[in-house]
Amino acid sequence: MGKESGDIRDIWSRFTTGVTVVTTTEEIHDGPGAFGRVVDAGGSQDRDAAQGSQHSAVHGMTANALCSVSVEPPLLLLSVGISRRSKRLIESKNRFGINFLNTAQLDVAIHFSKSDPVKDQPEGLDYWYTAFGIPMIRGSLAYIDCSVVQHFEVADHVIFIAQAEHFELGQGEPLVYYEREYKRLDHWDS
Repeated sequence: MGKESGDIRDIWSRFTTGVTVVTTTEEIHDGPGAFGRVVDAGGSQDRDAAQGSQHSAVHGMTANALCSVSVEPPLLLLSVGISRRSKRLIESKNRFGINFLNTAQLDVAIHFSKSDPVKDQPEGLDYWYTAFGIPMIRGSLAYIDCSVVQHFEVADHVIFIAQAEHFELGQGEPLVYYEREYKRLDHWDS
């Protein structure tokens, strides 16, 4: 047998996964002098927030802890840390989007892995909105608009079971995560 590790995360780091960003919206209450990228219900992102206002902003979380549960009906499982802001937002809306990232979106994956990705979004990050108002990241490999059908706590995570209500294919090569690093599939080519 191989070397025994004291950290289960070392074992899971050997499990290659795709990279996604889970998206939803959150209400932002800006005071005078506040800054940030503003997204109104119509998808406009360039409104000035300097006067102070209440508006919706895109919130996202880089994730690889998801899997297909069934094809009919199309169900999936998403695992979110119990202390994550995404958990609260998904519970309050019972809806979220999944954006499968491609290799050209490495900066997007890194950005949404931060603790407060609403501020200082990368230049050129653009969204389109589903019929249900869920923001999707333009240029992604694939998209799924999900409706939560069940959720429950397990240890330090919440497991969301969701139905895929709208899905589309995009283009590109998949961005993958292996040994705590983002990689391309051709990384392993000889």
